[in-house]
Amino acid sequence: YFFFFLMIRRPPRSTHCISSAASDVYKRQIFMQLVITGGEASHECFATMCKVLKTNKTLEELYSSLMKEGIISVSETLKASRTLTYLGVSKRNLLPECIEAVGEMLKVNKALTHLYMHDYDLRCESAKEIAEALKINKSLTSLDIHYNYIDHEGIEAICEVLKTNTSLIKLNFNDNNITLEGIKMICEGLELS
Repeated sequence: YFFFFLMIRRPPRSTHCISSAASDVYKRQIFMQLVITGGEASHECFATMCKVLKTNKTLEELYSSLMKEGIISVSETLKASRTLTYLGVSKRNLLPECIEAVGEMLKVNKALTHLYMHDYDLRCESAKEIAEALKINKSLTSLDIHYNYIDHEGIEAICEVLKTNTSLIKLNFNDNNITLEGIKMICEGLELS
């Protein structure tokens, strides 16, 4: 079962699966926010969702608990997105190739301003991947990576970016493995930004 919440001018005809709901929205081209949670989607569902993302000119926000294939497909599609400004994803135990796909998307996407990766089981290497992308990305203003397992080294990598990335103005590290040394690094990064 999937839960859909679509912020649109009028409701879609069908929300039985991602494919039918996404196809309906694709035809109407009027929605601004899409929330998809629960269940396991098929490759066909991800393909339909990506087709919508490629052509829709009004979608601003996407929230989902995507699995590996979904994150990689959506990240690839969002490389060219000009309207999506908010991506909220949440799912435990992501594989490194998922974070790599998000990092590669961040390097070229110029529209995304908010990235929310709550409860993704992100660790040090994931934080370093995101930090590398933020050296290039100048459009992201808000990064929410709370409730993960980012440690001292991951915090250090992101704080190093704060020294040069002036577009990032909101950063949520809440509920990570932050030590007193990590708090000092965050303060130093903020002081120099």
